[in-house]
Amino acid sequence: MKNSDKNIDIEKLKDLKNAKGLTIKQVADRAGLAEGVASKIFAGLNDNPTVDTLKKLAEALDCIVDDFLVQKKEYYSDRRTAQLAEEIKDNAELRMLLDASKELPVSDLTAVLEIVKRIKGTTKS
Repeated sequence: MKNSDKNIDIEKLKDLKNAKGLTIKQVADRAGLAEGVASKIFAGLNDNPTVDTLKKLAEALDCIVDDFLVQKKEYYSDRRTAQLAEEIKDNAELRMLLDASKELPVSDLTAVLEIVKRIKGTTKS
């Protein structure tokens, strides 16, 4: 399993344990888990424990489960922006147009937008 596929941020989990000054055995005892189960999680060997196990670990560490899960960050704030970015990435002509527009002064961009609006207006049925 690639590191980017991991569900648990092992370093965060260890930091939470260390901040409390606990051993893995102490965390396991507090969580009501077998020490072997906790050891495998802390070693990154069991990256897909049950939700119940995660909740027990969080309770034992006095935190919430989100504190040690890998947070998948969305680069774009909305789906439409992500779709547009994907279209631009996959289309060389769109990339060229975007790159060219970066160098245009605002007055030229305004003129281009006006042309696009006119074209769209004439192509509508």
